[in-house]
Amino acid sequence: MKIKKNNDAITEMFGTILLLFIAVTIFVIIQANILSNPTPHQQPYVTIVGEIQGKNITLLHSGGEPLSLQTQVSYEIGENVFNIVIGENEYLDNKFKLDGKWNIGESLIFSQLSQESELNNLYVRVTVVDVVSNTIVMDEILQH
Repeated sequence: MKIKKNNDAITEMFGTILLLFIAVTIFVIIQANILSNPTPHQQPYVTIVGEIQGKNITLLHSGGEPLSLQTQVSYEIGENVFNIVIGENEYLDNKFKLDGKWNIGESLIFSQLSQESELNNLYVRVTVVDVVSNTIVMDEILQH
């Protein structure tokens, strides 16, 4: 009696291992691509109240998270646009700047220096951008 060697089982096992290796490799590549993407910054929750008082525009931080002194504010008054950083100049009182944040209860005052005596009947739009999260936290049209 002659014993015959059959290699069919080895071929099937090799094919199964190869398919399993390919599947695991593809899964690892996809997972690495997804997990390596940076997560978005969370938008801060802030309540800012804007008000026109004569020639001044006042923004009151009335609730939520503190904002950085690098926060940018854009004032559109009529056809003029003014871009400021709240930590620069005297927009925010110096005693409020000590902690490096724009906190609840602190007011930002922008003085309109134009020929107009007051901001009556002018289109006034205020946009506040938090530079840390790169998001708009306020975008309003103020009316007198």
